[in-house]
Amino acid sequence: MTIVLGETWGDQLRAYEREKRYEVDAGLVSGQPLRLLPGMFQAQERTYDPVLGRYRDGAVEGTQRHAEERERVAHLNRARDIQILREQPFNILSQESKLDKLAPGKDPMRLGGHGTLGEKERTKEGKGNFPDTAVDYNILSNLPFKEQHWAKEDSRPRMKEKSPRVRRIPAFLCKDFDIVTNRYLDNHSEKLRQEKRVNLLEATEKHMAKNGFDPLTGKFCDPKVEERVQRIDDAREVEIHLRGEARYPPSYKGRESTAYGILSHETYNPEMLRLYDTKEKDGPKGGWGSKGGWGDVRERTGRFKNRYIVDHNFHAQDLKGDHIRELRQLNRVAPERYEEQRRRGYDIIDGRGYGPGAKETGSRLQKTR
Repeated sequence: MTIVLGETWGDQLRAYEREKRYEVDAGLVSGQPLRLLPGMFQAQERTYDPVLGRYRDGAVEGTQRHAEERERVAHLNRARDIQILREQPFNILSQESKLDKLAPGKDPMRLGGHGTLGEKERTKEGKGNFPDTAVDYNILSNLPFKEQHWAKEDSRPRMKEKSPRVRRIPAFLCKDFDIVTNRYLDNHSEKLRQEKRVNLLEATEKHMAKNGFDPLTGKFCDPKVEERVQRIDDAREVEIHLRGEARYPPSYKGRESTAYGILSHETYNPEMLRLYDTKEKDGPKGGWGSKGGWGDVRERTGRFKNRYIVDHNFHAQDLKGDHIRELRQLNRVAPERYEEQRRRGYDIIDGRGYGPGAKETGSRLQKTR
């Protein structure tokens, strides 16, 4: 049973009433379904003899053979028509026309198409469906068309001049070495030195490909490769050091220990040390705003005072967080307090149920939570 869901509850009731009172099931007005008896399949299987390859009934066998013969002849006719359209209209061996039965005595190359078969007149130029060729010479006699062609001498196709391709011979086919005397045919000494150098270079390449690094000394065999790798390592270490310094805070970058060595007392940045000495000079000499005067003292005092201000702000922030956490612990309410009202389902004061409707009480339980 299917009920069409309407927009309202009344639509659903009317749809249910229509389905039960007015609509008729299709199965009640349909006839009895086809029933296959158990012996029907076996009877159909016995109509054909798989051993002899024919039907047992002579009439059925004759009808089937006649239909197969008709389809075979029709298929062969269509194949013959397609062959005549796509190929030459004459036999290339016996030169007999394939259309002699349809147009006896007619030239098959001058016959028209559909509706004009055997009626098309000869043209003055004698153009026909001659086969095209990709070469400019006769493939039987190897003579150019200028000397041997069916057309007149003035109408024959012109021969295009073609420059031959450059013949390339592989190097291993060039025999410049005498195997009897075991010497080169020319420049034996120079070619022998060149051969030794090539063999040495090939052996060096194979050796460097497999044994480029010496595990005992921890270095590359090629000095150029070792120097290049060393430069790469140094650049990588400098990059790591610079990246680490870039992540330092500004207050940490400007400390005094970065300008000189604490243990070795080696000066790294004399300008930074000079600046620190100037800022730390105290005394009333110079007056306000002068170098080494009260202005520098106040700046140094303000720089140290900022540390205590930041520590005080952190402490106040911690106290505020502790107060908020304690207040939240005091205001915690157990959810079991509202279990009784949830099970009841309505408000005992006004008697209305809980829900979002107009005549229902709002979710007071959720609001209280």
